[in-house]
Amino acid sequence: MSGRIIRNLALLLLLVPALAAGAPKRPAKRPAHVDGVAALVDSIAVLKSEVNDQTQILLQQPNVGVDAKNPAALLKLRNDVLDRMVEEKVIAAEAHRENVQADQGEVDQQVEQALSSARRALGSEEAFQAQLKREGLDEPALRKRYENDFTTQVMARKLVQREVQSKVSADSNDARAYYEKHRAELPKRPVTYKLSAILFQVRASEVMKAKVKDKALGVLARIKAGEDFSKMATLFSDDPSARNGGELPWFTKGQLDTSFEKAAFALKPGQISDVVESRFGFHVIRLDSLAGDRIKTRHVLLMVVPDSSDTAATAARAAAVRSRSVAGEDFAKLAAQFSDDAVTAKNGGQLEDTDLSEGFSPEIAQIIKDMVPSQISSVLKSNSGLVIFRLRAKENERAYDYPEIATQLENLAKGEKTKVEYDKWVAGLKKKHRVKITYFK
Repeated sequence: MSGRIIRNLALLLLLVPALAAGAPKRPAKRPAHVDGVAALVDSIAVLKSEVNDQTQILLQQPNVGVDAKNPAALLKLRNDVLDRMVEEKVIAAEAHRENVQADQGEVDQQVEQALSSARRALGSEEAFQAQLKREGLDEPALRKRYENDFTTQVMARKLVQREVQSKVSADSNDARAYYEKHRAELPKRPVTYKLSAILFQVRASEVMKAKVKDKALGVLARIKAGEDFSKMATLFSDDPSARNGGELPWFTKGQLDTSFEKAAFALKPGQISDVVESRFGFHVIRLDSLAGDRIKTRHVLLMVVPDSSDTAATAARAAAVRSRSVAGEDFAKLAAQFSDDAVTAKNGGQLEDTDLSEGFSPEIAQIIKDMVPSQISSVLKSNSGLVIFRLRAKENERAYDYPEIATQLENLAKGEKTKVEYDKWVAGLKKKHRVKITYFK
């Protein structure tokens, strides 16, 4: 099942209402007069202006599904928001009563993320500080306000997990029951394409590689003659690290190109490698520091970049292979022989069934949609190189069979059961705490 369809199925899940999801909104100054009270939870007020603020935030979200020009729909949304805010207050009050402890590390992380988001939204540090000043705040005060809000959120989440989510489970019987109950509502399996492909990566010629290697050998000779390694990296390296004298961050095995790592880990601190070839080009490496299984290096990278003649040669090769396939040669055998995608070449170029929503440019997706089974595309340009597609089959939209989505259905069934238990639990909390709601009319 494609990623998009998995997400569509997830939309059917009756989710437990999120508890103040995301960063707290930037505090705004309130007028000096007393605001209208929409609800009271114990002694904590939910202000009408707060409900209106949250309603407006929701209306700005894509796919909210509410017509802001429809008074009845807007009224319903506002009262739904009020109910949600009351739930949050009730759960927060119970979390405090139960003395649920928030993980300080999680709170700190969310505070930092909220501050970073605020800075990004305002565009610069200067704009962020100016906004704080306009609202009569400084950063410590805002940080404290965020910390209080996030502490309450984390406490509430832990309480919901303990009292509701941890007590609900679902099995295959629940999944089957959910499938039978909601079959008509489930999204359809979209039109699906069975494709094979032959990929041609544009690679530099051996002549070009030899020229770049000679240049790397020249850089190595100058370093061995006593010239400063960092200066050579700044002058000659094609890597972004050139601006820092070729300095790379600390890394362990398995994080970088295999050839680079093998050469780097073979060095002693202060030692310089010979010219090392990787998939990026040719490197000269210096090991600066060693700490256990971590090393810190500098390098000069001379990249091997295909030129126009390399591109033309690859295009000619792709066109020749396409001509053979159009003339009747077996596409799978050609893919096994010529494709530069080692994974799919082993399987005759076969790709996973797809609805084209991911991994294809809009232009290529449209070309494939217009093809008929057994048709072979022209040579197309993709992010990976040049590619030829063969459409083996096209399956029309249809309902999913139960086995295709059994796992997702089990999650959906659990979500439905969780919502029922959550609503019962919240109703009990509302009886335990003093709740008074004045709905909008």
